[in-house]
Amino acid sequence: MDNEQLIKLTKWHMIAVGFWKFDDHYEKKSKIIHWLYTVYSKSVPVVYFVVLIGLSIESIKMCLQRDSLRRISEAVAVLHAVLDAVVKIFIFYNKKIPDLFSIVKKIETDIWKSNDFSIKNHYRRQITYCRLLCSVVMTLVFATGTSFTVAGFVKLSRKEIDINSFMYYLWLPFDKAPYQTYLCVLYVILCYNSVIFIVCVKIVLITLIVFVKTHFQILQLKIKQLGSTQHCVPLIKSLIQEHLFLIRYSEKLNDSVKYILLLEYVLNSVNVASIIFQILTIESLIDLLFPVVHSITITAEIFALAWTATELKEQSSMVSDAIYKSRWYNLERSTLRQLGIMMIRAQTPMVLTIGPFSPMTTNTAVAIMKAAYSYVMLVMNRYDHE
Repeated sequence: MDNEQLIKLTKWHMIAVGFWKFDDHYEKKSKIIHWLYTVYSKSVPVVYFVVLIGLSIESIKMCLQRDSLRRISEAVAVLHAVLDAVVKIFIFYNKKIPDLFSIVKKIETDIWKSNDFSIKNHYRRQITYCRLLCSVVMTLVFATGTSFTVAGFVKLSRKEIDINSFMYYLWLPFDKAPYQTYLCVLYVILCYNSVIFIVCVKIVLITLIVFVKTHFQILQLKIKQLGSTQHCVPLIKSLIQEHLFLIRYSEKLNDSVKYILLLEYVLNSVNVASIIFQILTIESLIDLLFPVVHSITITAEIFALAWTATELKEQSSMVSDAIYKSRWYNLERSTLRQLGIMMIRAQTPMVLTIGPFSPMTTNTAVAIMKAAYSYVMLVMNRYDHE
């Protein structure tokens, strides 16, 4: 059976944005394709950085010219989204997050080779759960990108805006009017490339968290079978090694993604506030389309990520419960000592932290929404004074 069932959807998105790391045998088999893919993957960060410069210059110009607060908030929202993408690209490459998937494939191969049907069935259920969660996020983000594009074209066709305000407040060193058609195509391509990138980052996090959480659950299933046979010493040693591996992998995952989670926490608060502000200050009905869809998407993303991180925390700590529920009383005293040490380790749950700060949990998602509300009240007070 394919050893990429859990990560299949994530893999195709990683390939689309240039993050996926192909195996050595594939590189040797298709050298030209691999060379083209390498060039593409290295050009993606450059494109985002150039766009970031253009958006930054235009936003600064709008502030210096004292443009309307609404237009500035729209420009800053797009600027912060691209800045978020640039920083996350740097973190992905610096922390070598794509390398974490090689272990996922190896362990999935071992699961399909297993003779334990309960473990296989549980893993299949988790594959379905992971795909469903990723599909929901993907659908919502694509809906957001589509609503952003449609709203822009409707306002452009009604001549409510010109090409300078179409989709992106992007500075270019020439007059945009003569190249309106080409720029519309460019902006749509840029929009959907950004959509794929956003989806990729979200589902990479979700997939890796679900992977670790699932294997803590599988470890519990194995532990509960202890004591059913007399010769458990080799099994206990393998379970201890598996537990230590999951602890090390969880710590490595946290080290790789904690600053991405910090960005999610800080920037999503600002993003939600900016969207709510746009909803409260709409001038036409079409202006309502993108902010509403976007607000639903961001809220779903925040709680999906927080929910999976909370599940990891709970399942890692439930290893000690699984030991208690096993037939430990049938085991020898020497093995009980080893299980006791394993229980002590499990008392410290595996968590994903927001940078070097507190763990990411469902309480964190609520805190993001509260912070967004505070930002909205602050901006609305300024807006009312104007």
